[in-house]
Amino acid sequence: MNKPLTGFTGFKRLKEWACMVVGKGAVLCALLCCALLSCCTSSDSGDFSAGGGSTLHVVSASSPVEVTRSVSELTSGSIGVFQTSTSDGYTLQANKEYAYAAGAWGAVGEDIRLHSADALICAYAPYAVSLSDYTAVSLTSGAYDTATDLSYSTTLAGPVNTLNREVSFTLDHAYARVTLNIRRGSYQGTGAISSITLSGDGLYSSGTLNLSTGVYSGQVAGAVTLTPGIASTATDSDTPVYFRLVPASTLSSGLTLTFVVDGYTLTASTTTYTGLEAGVNYQASVVINGQEVTPTDVETDEWEEVPYDDVIYTGI
Repeated sequence: MNKPLTGFTGFKRLKEWACMVVGKGAVLCALLCCALLSCCTSSDSGDFSAGGGSTLHVVSASSPVEVTRSVSELTSGSIGVFQTSTSDGYTLQANKEYAYAAGAWGAVGEDIRLHSADALICAYAPYAVSLSDYTAVSLTSGAYDTATDLSYSTTLAGPVNTLNREVSFTLDHAYARVTLNIRRGSYQGTGAISSITLSGDGLYSSGTLNLSTGVYSGQVAGAVTLTPGIASTATDSDTPVYFRLVPASTLSSGLTLTFVVDGYTLTASTTTYTGLEAGVNYQASVVINGQEVTPTDVETDEWEEVPYDDVIYTGI
């Protein structure tokens, strides 16, 4: 009676038998050996519960920079990554943190796991532990700063799987930005500014963004007020004030700017702004003259200065 082929001895006898049958078919023998060995590994099994599959490898993440239209590679901080596919053996893997350290990106905690089928990967920065729903990320208009400057990458176009696990993200700004460069002209007061309000038909105070598609929804119309607490304004230098704004496709009547200066309410309006595009910095130079606010120049900065033509501002 033949003994069963078990363990290494069985594998060796089976290989010898295959080589005798094929004769000169050494290639078939090698293929048979490879097939037997591949059956012993679970690196592409897709069994996530058992730790199978490979892990996502973030190679780089880049974000837009000001002054030029280029992007700058991120070499600090953390990004959040979502695997959104729920088919082909995948389940949602939400808001996995990847941090840059020692010259490379790596998972903080659990990696995103991949198998032979294509995953759907999107990302954002800066990382926020509370962000759980990639389809409706909350956006709120207000004061701009780098900590609230949400950038994101929609679902990557290329295949992402065990054979293509290295990914790079190029992030886009989620908000538009308005920069007011303020100085005092003929106005004889201190020029203390306690509040600035932007208003207009089509301006939004809040909304949501789907990270995977880049589609905005749920916008709420409303004015946006900052309380910058500017103690005084100078005549020979600008005091900048930065707004972050939910993008608006159409501002049907332009924008109205309302300032409270030394307790007085001063208003200016413009029809130059016909919309607010994500990733664009809209700039205005504002001079406080007498009992009016006089914007002297308006520009749009898509990471490169491009001045507007035919700017019309009226101080009241």
